[in-house]
Amino acid sequence: MESKNDVTDAEVDEIFSALDERGVVDPNPVVRERERSKREQQEEIDPLSAKDPSGSNVGQTIARAAVTFVLVVLIAIVGSQIAFGIARRLNTANLSQRVDMESVERALEGGVSWGDGFTQFPDQYRINRADEELGVIDITVIDTGAENETELLAGSQIQATALATNALLNENIDKVVYHVCVYVDENGEYKQDRVFGFLPPTGEVKSVFTFIWTKNVSENPFALDWDCRIIGADNQIIGNIQDQINSASTPLAPKNDANEDQQSIDGGSAAESVETQE
Repeated sequence: MESKNDVTDAEVDEIFSALDERGVVDPNPVVRERERSKREQQEEIDPLSAKDPSGSNVGQTIARAAVTFVLVVLIAIVGSQIAFGIARRLNTANLSQRVDMESVERALEGGVSWGDGFTQFPDQYRINRADEELGVIDITVIDTGAENETELLAGSQIQATALATNALLNENIDKVVYHVCVYVDENGEYKQDRVFGFLPPTGEVKSVFTFIWTKNVSENPFALDWDCRIIGADNQIIGNIQDQINSASTPLAPKNDANEDQQSIDGGSAAESVETQE
């Protein structure tokens, strides 16, 4: 026989919903409703859930933050490269259009176009002459990056060629003189920049090479009839270059005397050679 005191599930829920955390029936219906809502929220948290066992979104937040950080860094890198390229283009001088002290200084500071990029010059330089009326550009640089004569010759030759090519395209320029000097210690060894270039070397300055580019008069106005002479290197410098090249590779033939290989590099001081050319 069914008892009259049987209660339904809804009534049981109603009875237990009136209990607070201490197990005491709270007569205040507002408090009971708040406690019931709190229990329902706790029931929504599934400790065994693989997606969100703690009921929070910490993992998703961290993932979104990491992706956002990577995207911001990539955008900043690409943007800085674009801005740097635009700035380089704006700061690059075009000596084929105008040659004076200002344009040459701008070329030495910002570089000149060469191939598909730019050629930069040493930070320490002096503009001796830049005059379209005389048709001459004459500058002196102090290289602080080369460790020996071979590195100095390779780097400065590219610099002199880029500068001369840019300048000799100017119809008013016939000669480009590029003097290259270095700092040396008491043993004659080259001194380089220190601390990533923040501490430049000091001391005795030695002139090593002078590149002289000249434009010849040609019947064909579109011909690039240019000559380049490298002067200023003595027999010791030429011998050092030969030794450094031979030590980096296996020679195929016995080493010739330095005087016999002196075809494009003539001995003598840079100052005397420049006076002779002028």
